Amino acid sequence: MKILVDSREKAGKNEHVLKYFRDNKIAYETGIAFNVGDYCLADNPNLVVDRKQGLNEVYSNLIQSHERFKRECLRAIEQGIELIILVEEEKVKCLDDVAKWTNPRVQRWHMIKNAHKKGKMLGIKNPKKPPISSEQLMRIMQTFEEKYKIKFMFCPKMKCGETMIKILTGTINDD
Repeated sequence: MKILVDSREKAGKNEHVLKYFRDNKIAYETGIAFNVGDYCLADNPNLVVDRKQGLNEVYSNLIQSHERFKRECLRAIEQGIELIILVEEEKVKCLDDVAKWTNPRVQRWHMIKNAHKKGKMLGIKNPKKPPISSEQLMRIMQTFEEKYKIKFMFCPKMKCGETMIKILTGTINDD
């Protein structure tokens, strides 16, 4: 088995994944430019895992970079690629758990709004509307799963390499 790793996967940010590969004697090759995702088996480029460093990154992709992320999902469909989005989160086990996630953007927005009411932090701009809620993010993720035939999966950061191998080899127990 050999894993291909996208060249745009940020060096150092995936060291825990590469360490898992090394520790388990899983061959991997970096420096390949992918059209879709971050990891695949060398002998099966039609199943690709796109690793996200948490729901903050998913939020950025779906809300702030919506069109770019949508184009990536459409490329996957056009190229016959099954795209799995593997999100590193300690407490989130399934898509329904996203609704319970504490979005730090929402917390920050309320903190700044309250400070402004007290005449503080006036140099920090706050958007008129708060960021979307965790429930809204979950619904957007569900819509993306349905519309673009992707799948969101979750695992703790330190289980990411192991989970990725299970996904790519078809041995994951998807409950």
